[in-house]
Amino acid sequence: MVQGTIDAAIAAVTASDQPYATETQTIDGIDFVVFSNAPSNLRELYRQGLQYSDRDFFVYQDERCTYQQAWEEAARVGNQLKREGIRPGDRVGISLRNYPEWIFAFMGITSIGAVAVAMNAWWSGEEMVYGIEDSGLRLLFADEERIERLRPYGDRLDIQTIAVRCQPDGYISWNQFVANASRSMPEEAVNPDANATILYTSGSTAHPKGVLSTHRAITNALMCWECGGAIGAYMFPQAGSVPAPLHLPATILTVPLFHVTGLVVQFLQSFKPGRKL
Repeated sequence: MVQGTIDAAIAAVTASDQPYATETQTIDGIDFVVFSNAPSNLRELYRQGLQYSDRDFFVYQDERCTYQQAWEEAARVGNQLKREGIRPGDRVGISLRNYPEWIFAFMGITSIGAVAVAMNAWWSGEEMVYGIEDSGLRLLFADEERIERLRPYGDRLDIQTIAVRCQPDGYISWNQFVANASRSMPEEAVNPDANATILYTSGSTAHPKGVLSTHRAITNALMCWECGGAIGAYMFPQAGSVPAPLHLPATILTVPLFHVTGLVVQFLQSFKPGRKL
């Protein structure tokens, strides 16, 4: 009886006329059930945040950034990356602590179809070199601490590095990098099944392994979590409606953005509800 109730709820919530409608699509010769209304790529996910244009997207110490400002900063990154010759499928690394620039870089990279490589900020210099070489980075965003870890390996690496919140000799700073870039988002064609991210495993048994995720995989994962809530509400209508919140939704980013929890569950899941980080 319980299974029948669950199945009926899933069927109702995912029916073709519902927000969480599903359909079957063949991807690389394999049939998958996907959400019909999922954003086609991550740029379209970010675009959802524009309905909250003037609302705070995140707060970092005494800095605040609205959804509109984040969109424009991401556009500057994407436009400048294109000017630097970065094309869809190219790998661009982010090796930072949880700075606002981490968010802007990730949004800009993925908005033009390049692959964001979320490097473990706790890696040693040697581990960073491994990640750079293993992923085939074309360009790297790094802060002062990460740049210092890479200094002993300078002769081994040939990669453009953008210095974030620092200005070491011989490096282009973040502000210099985006100084002349347009704030209009580039409308690069981005296939839903193109790779969007590389996240690394912990490396407990061997070298860390880079794990690829596509745009569709990420946007469907986000909708899957939402859908679970809708199924629960359908099954238990006696619980009644949820009272309007006294404050706008907000969450504390308690883990690194290079981890799937910080990146997907906290950062990327904020766009649709207009949640503040």
